[in-house]
Amino acid sequence: MFDSPPSDLERVLVQAAKDLRVTGFGQRTRAALRRNRSAESESVLPYSMYKDVPGPDLVRHLNALTLLPRDSERLVQGPVGNTDRELFGVLREQLPVVKSLVSVLWSGPLSDYAEAFIDYDNVPVPFCPMYPGPRDVIEGSQADALSRPMSQIVGRLHDQLQETPIMKATLEYLPCLQQSDLQHLRGIRDSFKSRVEHRQGETLAKWQTRVYQLVASAQAEVPVAILLLNSLIHSIVSSLVSLAVWDHELASSDIISAELWRIHSPIGERPPDTVPIGPSIPNGFTLSLVPEPELMLLPMETSLRLIDDEEFCGIGIVKGSSLSWRRGEDVNVGLTMVRLADYEVSVGAIGMP
Repeated sequence: MFDSPPSDLERVLVQAAKDLRVTGFGQRTRAALRRNRSAESESVLPYSMYKDVPGPDLVRHLNALTLLPRDSERLVQGPVGNTDRELFGVLREQLPVVKSLVSVLWSGPLSDYAEAFIDYDNVPVPFCPMYPGPRDVIEGSQADALSRPMSQIVGRLHDQLQETPIMKATLEYLPCLQQSDLQHLRGIRDSFKSRVEHRQGETLAKWQTRVYQLVASAQAEVPVAILLLNSLIHSIVSSLVSLAVWDHELASSDIISAELWRIHSPIGERPPDTVPIGPSIPNGFTLSLVPEPELMLLPMETSLRLIDDEEFCGIGIVKGSSLSWRRGEDVNVGLTMVRLADYEVSVGAIGMP
C-alpha cells in the first residue's frame, strides 16, 4: 500500500478533508459522533452496536437505528438522552449535504445517466452500503444548495475527478450509448422502485436478499464503466467525510505483515448462485498490525491517511477487520484495506482503453 506515491486525487482529497474538518459540518458531526461513542451504554445506539453495520459514516448510524428491535420503534420517534437527540439531529441535517456532494461530482456530461441507473445507493435503509439516493437530487447544479466553503471544497474534487483514468474512459465510452439505452435504464429504475419496498410479513433477512437480487439483476443492464465511476464517487465522498470527522492515520511502522487480498470474482463474472453485498471494490491488502487502540476498533468504510516516515503516501479504506488473542499472548489486529487510488484506475476491469 505504500509502494506507489499518492495520486493527485488523494492529495486534493486530503486537503479538502482538512478544510471540511473546520467547517460547521465537520465540527458538528465530529462532536455528535464522539459524544455518542463516549456515552456507550447510556445511548440507544451505542458505538459497539453500529461499528460493523454496512455503510460509510452517517449512513452506518442510520442503518443501525433502523435495525433496532421493532419494539423499540418509539426510539426512532424520540430517542432518549441528549447524545441520541443530538446524533439523530445531526444525521437529519448532514445527510442531505452529503447527498449534494455526491450529486455535484456527477454534474456534467454524465448527469442524464446519473439519474437513470440502479446501483447500491438505490438500496433502502437499513441495507444501503453507500449514501442513499444522492443521484435522485441531481437537478441542475447542486452546488447552489451548499455553503460557499463546501462548494469550493467539492469544486476542487470535481475538477480532479475529471482527470482520473476511470472518468476519462467513461466519457470516451459515452458516445457509444444511445437515447434508447437511457430510456431502457430509466424503465428498469422505475420498475425497481416499485418492487424494492418492504412487503408485509417479510423478514429483514428475506427483504435484504430480495433487494440485493433486484440490484444484481438491474446492474446487469448498466454499463460497467458507469458502475465503477459511481463506486469511485461514493468512495471519494465517504473518504472526505471520514477524514474530516475522525482524521485517522496508518503509519508503515504500524504494520507487522501484509498480504495481497483479491476480490473473489472479476466484475461481470459473479457466480450465478451468489448475491453481491455491496459495490464493486478493487484488490487490496490484508494487514497484520501492531495493537494500537485507535486501530483496533475501526468501523467498515473508515478512511485513513497512509504515512511513511512522516510523508503522506495515500488514502486507505477499511473493508474488513479482525481482533483475536490467546491467553498470555499479544492481541492480533487485522485490517483488510484498499487504496482509494485503485478505484481511479479500474478501467482494466472493463476492457476499456
